[in-house]
Amino acid sequence: MIQPPPIIGLRILIVEDEEASAKMLQFCLSKAFPNSGIEISGTVADARSLLDDAFDHNRFFDVAILDFKLPPRPGTQPESDFSLGLAAHDLFPNMLIIHVTAYREDTAIKVFFRGGGI
Repeated sequence: MIQPPPIIGLRILIVEDEEASAKMLQFCLSKAFPNSGIEISGTVADARSLLDDAFDHNRFFDVAILDFKLPPRPGTQPESDFSLGLAAHDLFPNMLIIHVTAYREDTAIKVFFRGGGI
């Protein structure tokens, strides 16, 4: 069987406040896409800064894996947040955005999905 060519230069943003989960995702993705650049953020503010910087320097992300419940800033409690996914979509309309959550029963998250998401 012929193998497809490797994906080179894939840029991935992981936004997850649980450090162990973020590191596991990074490990798995780096094995699947060994030539990728993976950046990790744990808050909405830090992730937004990474997105804005990537946009300003024309270094788009190909994929963003976003937790739905994140601290807005370092030292704050996680909250349901949809602004990051919306901002990512506005900045990089062709980016694959994957939302994840451990809070599937969260009312705000249910409403978001019933409304069609991004």
